[in-house]
Amino acid sequence: MTSDLAGAVRSQYARGELDTFFVDEAEDVLTWDNADIWLSPTSSSWRALARKLQEAHIRASEAIQKRFSGEVVETPQTASSTPHESSGGPLLSELFESRREEAKRTQEWSPKLIDDYQTWTDLFIELRGYRPVLD
Repeated sequence: MTSDLAGAVRSQYARGELDTFFVDEAEDVLTWDNADIWLSPTSSSWRALARKLQEAHIRASEAIQKRFSGEVVETPQTASSTPHESSGGPLLSELFESRREEAKRTQEWSPKLIDDYQTWTDLFIELRGYRPVLD
């Protein structure tokens, strides 16, 4: 069964076809906490991501088949579950809050500009998450 599925995926891959399964998988991968990637719905990178998932499926299927036939197959290293060291600095949200308060106090920014900056900062944080500004 594994080889049948791998054969179908390999055939689609060779013809440059994308099964909806891999497009759905690409969408799922982008929701993972550690993915740190956002793609516009119109991005041409969706196809590239789905193709990479096809490639990974083909490689994994080949490794499974080799194991089933008694060949030694290296087990891939898993990604470290410990978060990487942050380069530090305050959170972007904290920096913006401080700057916004200063701009309000000094009347350096108009209320509309403050609102625009808040919208863009919120959007950026929504897409990239709360992280130190130097990251």
